Amino acid sequence: GRALVIDEMDKAPPEVICVLKGLLEDGEILLADNRRFVTKRSNQYGSEACCKVHPMFRVIALANRPGYPFMGNDCYAEVGDVFSCHVVGNPDPTSELILLQTVAGKVPENVLKRVVNAFGELRGLSDKGDITYPYSTREAVAVAKHLSSHPRDGIVGALSNVIGFDAYDPEMLELLKNVFDRNGLAFSSGGGLSAAASALSAEVPLRPLASIMQLFYESNGVLIKPFTIDTPTSNIPFSLKPAKTFEFTSARNKLFTEEVGGFFSQTSIVSIHSGADPTVPTLHLLTSDQYSVSVSSYHFASMKLATLMFPSSPSAQPYLAELPMKSCFVLYHFESKKLVSLKENNGRFLEPTRTVDLDVAGVWKAASFDEKALFFTDNEVLVVDPTTLDVSVYTLPWKMTQAHPVS
Repeated sequence: GRALVIDEMDKAPPEVICVLKGLLEDGEILLADNRRFVTKRSNQYGSEACCKVHPMFRVIALANRPGYPFMGNDCYAEVGDVFSCHVVGNPDPTSELILLQTVAGKVPENVLKRVVNAFGELRGLSDKGDITYPYSTREAVAVAKHLSSHPRDGIVGALSNVIGFDAYDPEMLELLKNVFDRNGLAFSSGGGLSAAASALSAEVPLRPLASIMQLFYESNGVLIKPFTIDTPTSNIPFSLKPAKTFEFTSARNKLFTEEVGGFFSQTSIVSIHSGADPTVPTLHLLTSDQYSVSVSSYHFASMKLATLMFPSSPSAQPYLAELPMKSCFVLYHFESKKLVSLKENNGRFLEPTRTVDLDVAGVWKAASFDEKALFFTDNEVLVVDPTTLDVSVYTLPWKMTQAHPVS
């Protein structure tokens, strides 16, 4: 027994589909050369004048859904009752990525992931009725194949082949541009970008690192020794805002630069810190405004943002020390006289683990050294253990204006 595969059956006229239905429903079909094929369902199955159809013979028909944009006939209304019908949707993102890697193995995986995410978002818009064309895996495969076969065309040339028809609708083109931009595929609504357009910084060679001198300070022949400060445990002053999605805009819309993209912060940024795990793209921003001090964690894999916040006045300057080896941070806030230990959770968002009271005036810099947090005043260095928040103070006989801890 063999299988008959009919592709694009919705493009066949209804009279052709009805002839096929006769074979499947009544068990017989008469061809133009007077040959008659019959199955066991037919009353003429035993006749020598008829050609018997093998009992394992199967018909597999593929058809698009009726209406725009395929403009085919409604096959289900004609022959749906004689088929075992199955709706085949688009593959899940993981399976689609594997498919694209199969047809475009030369294209980097991160680029293919962006293609998968972008077309997945377009299909979601189609399901909601925001756009009419359901961008399927077929279009995603076409983009991946183009990138593999013609890498010099870049993503713009590959996308132009797929969305060329929508390029004549300015509103639709702007919507598509925003979707591609959000997913890291730079495509300009003004006609795209040249594959050669770039604006890279010039490379400046650095001189080899060399040791100049080493200085050791003693006061009256006695090394500077620290003293400890009593730090009573305090209540955590933070309020935690639930994680929400933030928008990331590609910076490579019109030319290629080192900058991948960015997002908008509504408050003034005091300092920026990277996440502890270099394989997980995360940024922690210390920000302040006239009402609060916040530590915002931006997780780029999930495009989620979580914020820790407590009230503050405009003059209150916070300081955050980063300790990457311990996956934690130490925050000192002068106005509330709080020293807070923050640690990344499983979602790579920061959460407070311990808070103590610490009344120290004149802090003007935060840093880290030997997995300890350092806070500098005019003539003191506060060394903080990030786990216990125990504080040791080194008093110096001179006034500091700059400090640069080195490893």
